Amino acid sequence: FFLLRSAEMHGTIVSFILCTILLGCYCLEPTLVSDTFYSEIEQNSNVLVLFTRLTPLSCPECDIAKKTLSELESDVTALIVDCDESEKLCRKYELNHLPSLLLYNEDLGVYEYPKPMIYLEAVEDFLNLHLVPKTT
Repeated sequence: FFLLRSAEMHGTIVSFILCTILLGCYCLEPTLVSDTFYSEIEQNSNVLVLFTRLTPLSCPECDIAKKTLSELESDVTALIVDCDESEKLCRKYELNHLPSLLLYNEDLGVYEYPKPMIYLEAVEDFLNLHLVPKTT
C-alpha cells in the first residue's frame, strides 16, 4: 500500500510541476471562512467548500483534504470551514464525516462529494461532472 500511495503522490507532484512550468497553471488558494460563508456562496457561481478540522494532528484525513484543495486547478472558488470554530455551520449540513466537500452551484443546488477520502483526481472528476460552465 505504501509503495502504491508513494507512486501515486509522486505522479501528482510531477504532473503539477509540469503543468505549472509548461502551461502556467495555478493552484487554488482556499479561503478560511466562517462569518462570510453565505456571502461567498451568493457571490460566486461555483463554490467548493471543505468542511474540516484545522487543529494540528487531530485529523490526518483533514490535512490530506486541505492539501488536495490547495493543489486543485479549477475555476471554482475554494473555501475552508473549520468545524471546530464553526460548529453551528457544520451541524447545519448534517455532515456524516470530516473532512467533507460540498459543491455549491448557482441555480443547480448543492452536491456532496461521495467518497470518504479526498484525493486530487477524484475531486477533479467530481468537479467535471457538476460544475456550471462559465458564460462569456
